[in-house]
Amino acid sequence: MNRVAAKQVAGVPAELGTMTGAGLKLDSFKYEMPDYLQAEGLMLAPGDRVLAIPVAGGSQAVVVCKVVSAGG
Repeated sequence: MNRVAAKQVAGVPAELGTMTGAGLKLDSFKYEMPDYLQAEGLMLAPGDRVLAIPVAGGSQAVVVCKVVSAGG
């Protein structure tokens, strides 16, 4: 099952970003995105680090989850 899942997401350009008061700021894009999509049930706050997937040619992004440091 892990091999099948890995093949399905291979090549998906996931990126790290930060939630801001005005929207989403992807690490690789200099402007904030005021219009973005997010997975249902996410509670995001400014300063939260997130994993996002750019869509629609990079004009929108889908926030998949909040990420935190594994080091505590």
